[in-house]
Amino acid sequence: MDNPKTHKTDADVDLARSNLMACAYNAAVNHGSERGVRKMADLVGAINHFERTRGRRKMERLVELGIITEWKPCSPECCVRPGGLFHAKGCENDMNHEVYRMRTDLAAMNLAPKDGGRDAACVMLVGGGA
Repeated sequence: MDNPKTHKTDADVDLARSNLMACAYNAAVNHGSERGVRKMADLVGAINHFERTRGRRKMERLVELGIITEWKPCSPECCVRPGGLFHAKGCENDMNHEVYRMRTDLAAMNLAPKDGGRDAACVMLVGGGA
């Protein structure tokens, strides 16, 4: 990992993960209180931010490895919200979209399981540029 951009991007994922864990803790300790609803909303926002950041990093990594040549970020309508994960119609990052399936198949064929395999291309959400 000699690329400074890689370090920055990985740091972005780590920061988003830390924020997610802090929000989860706050939601748990405030459960049942007046602040609980707001803390749960903060947690949902942190989940979305983390998944978008992690998804973007996964796509950048697949481009760096030459597995894929391009990717499209999810639209703002794609998000985790009460009831589950929802993608906008036609979003290529939806697990039922042919681009998503092709990407995961390419990763599985070109990466050894210990190097990521199919999991390297599996995303919930993909955010835009840094």
